Amino acid sequence: VTINPQPNLVVHDPATVCPPLNLDLTSSTITSGSDHDLSYSYWRNEAGTEPLTNTGNVSEARLYFIKATNTLGCSVIKPITVSAYSSPVLQVNDPQPVCFPGTVRITGEDITRGSDADLALSYWTNQSATSPLTDPNNIRAAGTYYIKAITKEGCFIIKPVTVTILPLPELTMEGADSICLGLNTNLVIRFKGMAPWSFTYEENGLAKTIQNITGNTYNLQIAPSATTTVRITSVTDKHCTSALQGIEKTIWITLPINGVRLPPVFAVSNTPTQLLARNIGDNYNMYNWFPVRGLSRYNINDPVFNYDKKVDYQIEMRSEAGCLTTDSLLVQVINSTEPGVIPALFVPKAWTPNGDGRNDILFPFTINISQLRYFRVFNRWGQLVFETKSLGNGWNGMFKGEKQPIDTYTWTAEAIGINGEILQYTGLSALLR
Repeated sequence: VTINPQPNLVVHDPATVCPPLNLDLTSSTITSGSDHDLSYSYWRNEAGTEPLTNTGNVSEARLYFIKATNTLGCSVIKPITVSAYSSPVLQVNDPQPVCFPGTVRITGEDITRGSDADLALSYWTNQSATSPLTDPNNIRAAGTYYIKAITKEGCFIIKPVTVTILPLPELTMEGADSICLGLNTNLVIRFKGMAPWSFTYEENGLAKTIQNITGNTYNLQIAPSATTTVRITSVTDKHCTSALQGIEKTIWITLPINGVRLPPVFAVSNTPTQLLARNIGDNYNMYNWFPVRGLSRYNINDPVFNYDKKVDYQIEMRSEAGCLTTDSLLVQVINSTEPGVIPALFVPKAWTPNGDGRNDILFPFTINISQLRYFRVFNRWGQLVFETKSLGNGWNGMFKGEKQPIDTYTWTAEAIGINGEILQYTGLSALLR
């Protein structure tokens, strides 16, 4: 009978380590002192029926078993204890958001409340904790930072902490530079941030506050009685308040120009006649003629009249500031088809031969006149300076090639109406330059 010797298996428990364990049970140090010709297998139970698969990377602390078999087929199984320190408990609470340019401190007790008491803490800018955070008590930039906690045994854990620095709300204001006296206007205010908003403004030194604005745009209505400056001093959104400088708007008050009665215009029935409204300033660039009958267009300053009846027009002129001026202009129609219109002749009381294209010629305006026998103009000494027999022809203020002086001139006219009536007129007209 041959009794083979049992293998000599010596098992050394590995040192206690920090999680994650990642121990290699196949290391020669574990079985140092055992026979040299042994083959090993690793098991989760003493009977050797539950094999351990991850022998080179054991992560669970517990009792395992090593089975050693020699070349004669004899084997022995022995326990090995894998032990680990407890994982450090690190509870990270994100700090409260602050408004720019505020700073955040992540070293306070409130940030790691709920963590183990004996941890050594350090602060980093990256997850692998290789780049230290220079001033964790005074963080100026929003972002994700990292806290590393180490136990007295040297075990550690790294967790992120989020720092939020909120941007200040912003505001812009725009509106009309001027309005007409008696009108109101809206200043359009646009917000950037998180609703709801409120803002404080000064109107001619008087402070006012508008609250609970939920939309990104707000119309601030202003009804000034004199030139007014609106200055916004602060804006607040859901989280932050921002003091403002330079957000202001001056609204100038302009006075309306009084309307006038323009000199009448005489037109031939159903014949195009140019009309012209007053030019009271470049900023008065919106026109409206009414009634619109007889006009080529009603919304320009120089429409063409083509009609067979007289029309008394109202001419509205509106400025960019909203001022409204209304002139009136009567257009008399020669040979009008209106019933009851009798022959007549009119001569302006003044004319201005200055070459500006307006009122440069002194001539008789005729209504239902079939023939002009003569139209004569005399200076103060009774000298005949102009004469014509043609309808529509007139005097330009020149006599013998020279401009005549500013003065009052006498005129006489004789015409025949369409009904055969002979009409004679005499009057005075002033030459102006």
